[in-house]
Amino acid sequence: METSVIISAILSGIFSGLVAALISVGIEKFGGRVGGVLGSSPTTLIPASIGLFTTIASSMDLQSVVNFQKSMLVVCPAMIINCLFLYCWKYFPNIYQRWTSNIYALITLITLTSYLVWFILAACLVFLTRSISAETVNGDLSFTFIITNGSVNASFYLALGSLVLQLLVGVLGSLNYKRTPKSTSKVPWWSNIVRGFAAGLAIFAAILLGHISPIIGGITSLFPAIFGTAMISVWLTSGSAVSMGAIEPMILGSLSVSFFAFEFAFILPLFNSWMHTGLAITLATILCYVISVTLFSFPILKFLEWRTKLNSDNLEEEVAIEEPEDKTDDEKSP
Repeated sequence: METSVIISAILSGIFSGLVAALISVGIEKFGGRVGGVLGSSPTTLIPASIGLFTTIASSMDLQSVVNFQKSMLVVCPAMIINCLFLYCWKYFPNIYQRWTSNIYALITLITLTSYLVWFILAACLVFLTRSISAETVNGDLSFTFIITNGSVNASFYLALGSLVLQLLVGVLGSLNYKRTPKSTSKVPWWSNIVRGFAAGLAIFAAILLGHISPIIGGITSLFPAIFGTAMISVWLTSGSAVSMGAIEPMILGSLSVSFFAFEFAFILPLFNSWMHTGLAITLATILCYVISVTLFSFPILKFLEWRTKLNSDNLEEEVAIEEPEDKTDDEKSP
């Protein structure tokens, strides 16, 4: 394996690790809603995207660029798997609490189950994506070519459909969203190190695997090391209410991650012969980040604030309606 690939993997892993160490701190400091959305912004995917590009599309030939685009497009359906990973943390506690009341045993069971679900679904996605995009490409690099070429258009529409599905799942799951508590505990220093190391290791592996298989590299870049370590540490330090309160915001907030990968796959190649320069990569990264955060992160925060206020108002109205009935019962009692 080339030295440049290893260096790219190491740098990407270090940067991702530093970012990951701050995510669950944000969840605990700002509460589930704000922390969940901010923690699932595309910041963590930036080093992976750049690392995959420099590894996969190191040359200017069409095949390598298209392989990079496939590695980015597969991020969208892979994020659906991450959503299911998060839902394991919401629904499996009710099942496992029938077996044990020990918090460490409970978290261990949920962790093993959620990662087992992720690995099984990720393997299925690898098989599916490879089967629909196994052709060798020939033609001119253009957006029209990407949509019409049989090797790539299936990946494009799979990614687009995954974006729509994630939006529907996130919105429907947040209709009854209520205010979640903020943490009163401080994140221990060792927890940040564990999170950063796990996330950095995942991105490091993704870059190395991307050199072998762009599709596996793209899926591995979304390995839920950050989600998993955040859920575990927040649960241990702040309780299940804070960690579970961040699930829907994380699912909706991670739409910005999916869309970042989706647009990065097409915007960077628009620089054509300049795409491998640091200036082109920087401009494409900034542009994609601003667009994804503007279209998804900020509106999602407003949406969750609206649902929180609406559900709180409805709860107050229900309480106000019940109070007169209680008073009437008191008056009737001897």
